[in-house]
Amino acid sequence: VWPLKAGVWPNWTPLIVAPALLFGGWLVLVLRRLRCADVRWLPSLATLLAGALVLPVTIKIVVRGLQSIYYTFRDNPTDYIHDVPRVGNPLRFLGEYVAISPTLTWHNANHPPGSVLLLWAIEQLFGAGPVPASWVVITLGTLNVVAAFWLGWRLGGPRLAVLAGAIVAVMPGFGVYLVTSMDTIFNATIALGAVAFFLALEPGARRRMAVGAGTLIAIGLFFT
Repeated sequence: VWPLKAGVWPNWTPLIVAPALLFGGWLVLVLRRLRCADVRWLPSLATLLAGALVLPVTIKIVVRGLQSIYYTFRDNPTDYIHDVPRVGNPLRFLGEYVAISPTLTWHNANHPPGSVLLLWAIEQLFGAGPVPASWVVITLGTLNVVAAFWLGWRLGGPRLAVLAGAIVAVMPGFGVYLVTSMDTIFNATIALGAVAFFLALEPGARRRMAVGAGTLIAIGLFFT
């Protein structure tokens, strides 16, 4: 159901060989990380993030075309991005949000203002339009892998961290929502907050872990 909802219609193309080969190469790198005598966190996480970013994007482009990456923010009239021009002053926008929400697009009218404000910030930093918005959101969505890697590292060490991150990177739901949906941001913030909260409950956990957990959960609730 979810792939169909996301517009990833089943369709055969010989070009699917390209992402399949990329997946095979990435899998080799992951297995090499697992076999290292000393599994270092930075190269391991970089390998996972590269796969999490490149594989879903490549599959979507091969099956649906490059322009499909921008569909959500370009062609969906109910999406958050269409209210970005109304933000103007973010503090004033926040103060008026409840009052003006019935006049906003369907998504903004039914969610907190985190998404439209993030898209506004992206516009200020990288320019307006669906192209920069899509690529920044896709990149931020890979933080879901960071959450799995972080929890795995703390619970079972480096190899469990690599396995956990790799599993998230190839989950169909992760790939579908990464290209392209704001839901991937919701998932990442909530996942990071949940991991931080879990670790804050450990005996001897530092107070800053609890503060970080509360901050991440608050950010997540600001989106959904």
